[in-house]
Amino acid sequence: MDRTTLEVALGQLDPTDDEHWTADGAPKLAVLSDLVGEPVTRSLVTKEFPLFTRDTTSEPEPEPEDLFDLVDQAEAHLNECRSIVDAAQENLTKAQTSYGAALKARDDAYPPMTNSDNIRAYLNQQQKDRESRGSNSIRDISYLQKAPIDRAFVTNKNRAAHRPVHPRNQG
Repeated sequence: MDRTTLEVALGQLDPTDDEHWTADGAPKLAVLSDLVGEPVTRSLVTKEFPLFTRDTTSEPEPEPEDLFDLVDQAEAHLNECRSIVDAAQENLTKAQTSYGAALKARDDAYPPMTNSDNIRAYLNQQQKDRESRGSNSIRDISYLQKAPIDRAFVTNKNRAAHRPVHPRNQG
């Protein structure tokens, strides 16, 4: 049996059909023998195609002279991938520089506030809110100057006459 006949028979094996393969992924000799038309031995298959398994059925066995071409192709592909990585690295560096410049511009325009600055801004805003709520009427101003208990009695005139008096102050 010549190598070409065996190669054609191996190419006819279906990688999805479990009946064509042994448990370790080698081709079944009975199926190969049926395809070739004569008995096939394991030593013949491994001698002619030592790397052939169920996983490599879609890839034909390379000829020894093709191995140099495969190495050249792999090297070309490797160089192409390296150039892509170099370009990506350059783009990453540019993006990081741009990001840093944008952060600096933002921080220059809006400097970060310290804790004391935040407290001062809050207190100033509270003061403005109190001033805006304040009314121009004298009653409201006098109301704000009274003690909390006096303010409570002012809101209900009926109870203001019956203001509690401490026993010490009773006469």
